[in-house]
Amino acid sequence: MRQIDVDYVIQKMNDLERKIEGPGFFQIIVERSFEIGDPAIGKKAFAGDVASMLEDLIPLERFLSGE
Repeated sequence: MRQIDVDYVIQKMNDLERKIEGPGFFQIIVERSFEIGDPAIGKKAFAGDVASMLEDLIPLERFLSGE
């Protein structure tokens, strides 16, 4: 499973904000697709794996909400 580098995303957003000299508009789309029939979908751990992926995004959510 690919790891999400939230610190990298936050740093890039900060860099972009500095380039445009102030707060800007950013659109962030987070997507994870699975092919129909992907063996990962049939595993008992699938729901837990998806929840873990979402938990990896918590620092990004905190950054975006200004917490």
